[in-house]
Amino acid sequence: MSKTASAAAIGLPISCPVEPLGRQATDLIRAMNAVQTAAFGKSDDERIDLDRVEAALTTRFYGIEHFATHLPAASGAGALFHLGLIGDRADTIENAVPEGSSGKDKARDAHHAIFRMLHSLRNFIESVTGDDATAVAGEFYLSRDLDPHRRVARGQGVAGRVACDDPILELIEAHRRAWDTLDAIDVDDAAWETANPAERAAWDAMITVEPATLAGAAALAKYVAQHPDAEVRDVGSRGIVPVLKSIASAMARFDRPPPPPATPVRAAAPDQELVALGRQMQKAYEAEQEAFRRNEGNNSALANIEIERLSESCEVLAYKIENRRATTLNGLLAKAQALMWRRDSDLFPMDKLPEKADTRAAVGLANDLLAMCHAPGDRA
Repeated sequence: MSKTASAAAIGLPISCPVEPLGRQATDLIRAMNAVQTAAFGKSDDERIDLDRVEAALTTRFYGIEHFATHLPAASGAGALFHLGLIGDRADTIENAVPEGSSGKDKARDAHHAIFRMLHSLRNFIESVTGDDATAVAGEFYLSRDLDPHRRVARGQGVAGRVACDDPILELIEAHRRAWDTLDAIDVDDAAWETANPAERAAWDAMITVEPATLAGAAALAKYVAQHPDAEVRDVGSRGIVPVLKSIASAMARFDRPPPPPATPVRAAAPDQELVALGRQMQKAYEAEQEAFRRNEGNNSALANIEIERLSESCEVLAYKIENRRATTLNGLLAKAQALMWRRDSDLFPMDKLPEKADTRAAVGLANDLLAMCHAPGDRA
């Protein structure tokens, strides 16, 4: 148990100001997910009620995020929450660089590098302090499933298991050792009489065992192809012909289509997550515009902080929407809302469309989609 967790367990105050904010963020994320799930299949009145609840939760969540960036972390859990916030801000910065611009590739590379290092730091802090990032919204910001270091470790583990599971690999090494021993002895040396039969026996053992894995088949093919004595032995049952048959048999065994699933997998509701994000985007955008109207001419620090927080909310939602594929009209509507927020307008007048051809096409499509879905009776 970490020092922080121990202090909390006996009722002592937690000295880190960031950690309790991270724990509140975790609770709010759980609550927002529950509200979004509950909204499906409800009546319009019930959905309006739940939308208001979700809006209140979302506002508080973004407020906690913003407030936490101003405070120093003083525990492992607090530092882990800050790592998540750094990743969230890195998303915002990378997404601010326009697609197709000269700096987009560099921004994307930097973004990936930042997340590799953040995952590394998460693993290190957890191992040293005993704190779990899951308790402070770690899976929301830095999901373990997306940790590149864990993926590499899993890949190495699989490779290790393959090596242990396929006996052909040990037989290849046994022949390699026998060949190296024989190659180091002069043909006139008395030791040749012992080493030569041993090498031949190792060769025969190797070519009569069929590889159990694709990796084993590949290793056998490579070894035999590179062996200096392969051409001399390309005769009869002791040559490389049995090796080729063994490899072909192994490859045929693995080249089979996977069996059909025993039971059909029930698909999730189409664009469920995207539609929920679209509703959040619409509310966040309306809140941002209301803040602009309310603070017009007000350049105070509080006004700027409020507008900055609301804009950050829209930015995060737009990024999440843009990185999901739409399969329904409602899903496309969510993507159109994100695009129009980026263009800082509701509907472009046709004579004021951007000049670039592909941008004109995208914005024109969004215009048509929004107009169609906002028309009475047209929304699917």
